Amino acid sequence: MNLLNSILFWLVLIGGVGTISYYLMKAYFKHKKDYFAFTQLYNQDKGILQERLQAFERLMLFLDRINIPQLLLRMASDETHPEGLTNALMIAIQKEYEYNAPQQLYFSDEMWQIITLAKDDALAFIQETASDPNVTTAAQLQALLLKNWGDRAQTPIEMAQKALRKEAGLYLN
Repeated sequence: MNLLNSILFWLVLIGGVGTISYYLMKAYFKHKKDYFAFTQLYNQDKGILQERLQAFERLMLFLDRINIPQLLLRMASDETHPEGLTNALMIAIQKEYEYNAPQQLYFSDEMWQIITLAKDDALAFIQETASDPNVTTAAQLQALLLKNWGDRAQTPIEMAQKALRKEAGLYLN
């Protein structure tokens, strides 16, 4: 009987240690799994934030590139007719917009509408200025574009840049 009690004692002891070990290992691996999931989510959020900030940079660059003085400097054209310069400027703005259109994924609908309105205003401004009957050469058109742009109190492009900085600040604070 003594031998049977010893065997039973050791079996209960081994069973108890095994059960405790099982639950400790289960808790340990659950903790490791949760920690791994958390770090994956954290790194993913950090990556999305970086992509979103890059999108803000791209749109800020877009707004700078369609700003009429910058556009005229970049588009040093050999055009002598105002119609050719008008078309070249409008095509450049539209291509910039199309190139940056995928960035709308990272912005609110309101922000993208502000960007689109700034682009549309720049196009309308060029058309309106080019329709002046006194403009007969591309050089005159350039001068008039610069003068009229400078006469504006605040352009929609500047307002869009302010709105873009404000929205970017929401992600940085």
